Amino acid sequence: MESATFAFIALPALGGLIAGYLLTDWRLAGALSAGGFGLLIVLPGTAPSIFTFVLPFLLGAAVGALALLPYLRARPDASVWGRMGVAIIAALVASFANISILAGGA
Repeated sequence: MESATFAFIALPALGGLIAGYLLTDWRLAGALSAGGFGLLIVLPGTAPSIFTFVLPFLLGAAVGALALLPYLRARPDASVWGRMGVAIIAALVASFANISILAGGA
């Protein structure tokens, strides 16, 4: 798998899937989303070697949690597959938008 595909597609999707699997309450989704986006602001100035793979994963988890926030608020008894589906779709949309913006700016 090409490294750009892995970093921009697979890792955010994996982060979204894990967020969808673990989050069962909208308050947890809000906490993960706020914490994840906060870390995305703080971490990029640190060592790039480790965060080359951590930041895309964290982005997918934060975006997935943000999408799960209204979903879990409306459906507190959502199934695992429903949560994982919502989170991975949101993570993949954010990933493709990120790639489109980066490719369009180059």
